[in-house]
Amino acid sequence: MSYGIDYESNEIYELRIINIETNELVHVIKDLAYCSYEWVNSNTLYYLKGNETNRLDKLYKCNLDTKEEILIYEETNKEFDLSVDITFDEKFLVVKSVSVEDHHITGSD
Repeated sequence: MSYGIDYESNEIYELRIINIETNELVHVIKDLAYCSYEWVNSNTLYYLKGNETNRLDKLYKCNLDTKEEILIYEETNKEFDLSVDITFDEKFLVVKSVSVEDHHITGSD
């Protein structure tokens, strides 16, 4: 189970991951802008972090078995924001880089 807590009403969340069978806190990820994340399986999730203005510009992968958090992609163009989704069939992770005037979509399995 996972849930986000916004302690300061600034849309910066602390993501808490709980084992629902043992009620044990498994992992905490801090500073998630808008609590934007996607599970891909029981031990892996992808999440977005933002910069000082909450522009979502960094995509991370977290392995809950090892607690390793890896920066996968950083959007350096300040006119673009990232979003991440899982396809309906759960076969692909879709990363979108979007601006008001343009967008780019990348898929990964």
